[in-house]
Amino acid sequence: INIPKEAPFWKTLLTELPKHGVGSLMVEGGGEIITSALRETAADRIYCFIAPIIIGKGISSVNDLEIETVSNAVKLENIRHAKFGRDVMITGRIRKNRL
Repeated sequence: INIPKEAPFWKTLLTELPKHGVGSLMVEGGGEIITSALRETAADRIYCFIAPIIIGKGISSVNDLEIETVSNAVKLENIRHAKFGRDVMITGRIRKNRL
């Protein structure tokens, strides 16, 4: 799939994928990829893995979404959790109405 640079990436990608037989997409990316998907409201579910280790500052999994108050934060619903060895996964659907 060739997406023009000026096109809204996620909207274009998610419109084109079904034409090629793809019904869902899992994105595992760095801060820029995840941030762009959240900004373009392309994601409908979040999977967050937490490991019981502390490495200091580390690498941000989500960059600045320019959300200034907790009331405007991306909120999850239908939250579930599971344990994988020592790691914990939290998943939930992104609430469409953030309020």
